[in-house]
Amino acid sequence: IERLLEEDFRAFVEVSAHPVLTMSIEAAAEQADAGPVVVTGTLRRDEGGMRRVLTSLAEVYVRGVPVNWTALVGDIPANTALDLPTYAFQHQHYWLKSGPRAGEVTAVGLAGAQHPLLGAWVELPDTGGVLFTSRLSLSTHPWLADHTVAGTAVLPGSAFVELAVRAGDEVGCGAVDDLLIEAPLVLTQRMSVQLQVVVGGADESGRRRLTVHSRPQGNGSLSTDWTRHVTGTLAQATTAPDVDLVAWPPPGATPVDVDQVYEDLARAGRGIGPAFRLLRSAWTRGTDVFAEVELTDDQQAEAARYRLHPALLEAVCHVATHAETSALPAAYRAVILAATGATALRTRISPDGQGGVTVRLADSAGRAVGSVGSVTSRPLPDDVWVSAAGTEPR
Repeated sequence: IERLLEEDFRAFVEVSAHPVLTMSIEAAAEQADAGPVVVTGTLRRDEGGMRRVLTSLAEVYVRGVPVNWTALVGDIPANTALDLPTYAFQHQHYWLKSGPRAGEVTAVGLAGAQHPLLGAWVELPDTGGVLFTSRLSLSTHPWLADHTVAGTAVLPGSAFVELAVRAGDEVGCGAVDDLLIEAPLVLTQRMSVQLQVVVGGADESGRRRLTVHSRPQGNGSLSTDWTRHVTGTLAQATTAPDVDLVAWPPPGATPVDVDQVYEDLARAGRGIGPAFRLLRSAWTRGTDVFAEVELTDDQQAEAARYRLHPALLEAVCHVATHAETSALPAAYRAVILAATGATALRTRISPDGQGGVTVRLADSAGRAVGSVGSVTSRPLPDDVWVSAAGTEPR
């Protein structure tokens, strides 16, 4: 090695099944004060294929060692330019978003909601109810753009359920007795939405009325017209029904093509992007449907901030209602959660005998997460989307 260094060799390749001499070569070069030296092997233990040889070649090439490309690729000129396919630019923002500062809401007498979809809340003195406020947009909540109907981003019904459960928790009514979606909440690129969730006072049975309203805000202006999207009733939480989903996959069930589920939805104008395309596997057994859904890695990091991440429940509804592809979940009844922060679900979906479905939810080990007594879907008229598209400020 010393003789080769004296003759100005500065690149050494040990041809062997595993590097043995490379450290000695580097030590000899350092002792001889020869300056920068490139040393590599060819193969490594448990890496005996051509991929490892080419990786070693790349290691010396990026460190300035010339390569005879003709010996590797034949007569193809090394500088051949290839035409790459073009693509439509993805309209995705990568700016870091500053979250709300802790002192902002408390300075005006509100309390922070500590929830991704809600900003702050305040107690209503006359009724003992609560008012939650928030602001939603596709810039602050870009994952909502992955749920569209007829090309329009729409807040999924599961998000209204999550809002109701979180608001009810504040007054000891964490179960959703019933929730009716009266109008879709449309989100557009140039518009944000001011949101209010109101929980009223308790009646003689302890139940409380729930409403969700919104009004658009864009170009610095705030519309004075509020739209009521949801009415419902909250009740004190009870024990969720037993869920027997430990045996998995479900015995005697027939697998369902997951891709077909999303193809059916797409044909009906339902746009299901990556944030909601969470269905991993599904089966049928008689009139029952079984499914497995799982959040993405990014969503799992946020799951603990939700009672039940809306994307999970919405993905369950996809497999439950894809046969009625033009219909959207419009009414939920008897929603009870036994656990929070789930990142994956096993679910059993059964007809409720009244045109809807009953949903049982369990975690990846088959332990109960919650249940929905009934989910009922209905198609929305086309004029709903036409009028909604006209709400964006110009």
